[in-house]
Amino acid sequence: MKYLITSRYFRLGFSFLFQRIRNKSVVGISNRTNDGFYTVFIDYDGLNIEWVIPELRRLQEDFNLSTFYLFRSSKRGIHAVCFDKLPMNKYVEVLNNSSADYNFISVPLKFGSKQWNLRISEKDTKPVYIGAKFSAFYKYKKSSSLINFFEKRYKIHINRDNEDKLQKNIYICKYKI
Repeated sequence: MKYLITSRYFRLGFSFLFQRIRNKSVVGISNRTNDGFYTVFIDYDGLNIEWVIPELRRLQEDFNLSTFYLFRSSKRGIHAVCFDKLPMNKYVEVLNNSSADYNFISVPLKFGSKQWNLRISEKDTKPVYIGAKFSAFYKYKKSSSLINFFEKRYKIHINRDNEDKLQKNIYICKYKI
């Protein structure tokens, strides 16, 4: 809301900004690996699974990506995770060819963190594993540390073909929503 008061001798302007206060903290995991690569995290908001699956198949074919593991993140949200390690420019290209949430794609690029996070704690609900979109492609090395984390957290088996066993660290962050 902007206001402007003018008179013959001066002009005074002011505005109000109404903004939702972010006071709930959640925990997320970063896709950045300790050797400077990025695993493929995609955050879909408001899309039906029937739309997500064909898009993931197309991304697998277009970029030679391996299996995607799917998680229901909320009533209308889906997280897709592929453990392939890509350079940042290739990862951003994958995101730009997806229907991922715009803020998920753009905020890390605009504000300099250069890491994309997926929530692993509760917001309304905790993310739940719902299945996998398998692939025959095994072009890229995979992050062993992230595979270990997801296997333990969600009690699932993840294909370890072409695993990079040198990966030791994962990055957990806390942020407000």
